[in-house]
Amino acid sequence: MTEQNIQALKMNKILIVEDDIELASTYEKFLRGCGYNIRIESRGDNVLSAISDFNPELIILDIILPGLDGFSIMEILHNQESTKKIPILVVSNLGDQDKIDMAVKMGVKDYIYKHDLNMEYLNEKIKWLLNKQ
Repeated sequence: MTEQNIQALKMNKILIVEDDIELASTYEKFLRGCGYNIRIESRGDNVLSAISDFNPELIILDIILPGLDGFSIMEILHNQESTKKIPILVVSNLGDQDKIDMAVKMGVKDYIYKHDLNMEYLNEKIKWLLNKQ
């Protein structure tokens, strides 16, 4: 096993589920620079296979997605033994309290409004969530 492969095994794996390709690329570039192993999915209906293939330690999830919305994904993940313990960080433009409350009931660990987002804050939330496991 090469040194690069060993380092990749030590990196926390984060699945980013975001249909805005530019924003997903921004997340990816910044978070890779912070030492995370990143995979991006732009469609909600690809998330379950991505989780199976990638085995993420954290999911950054948008709510409005093509194929399967974030709430449907949360419900599926929350009800499966193999995925219900993966922390989910929602980053969405949906900011009304009812949506936030629904997400929390589905097991979401934190919720960030996209308009409040900066990359350093995102990294701090990720570190906090990964250390809580």
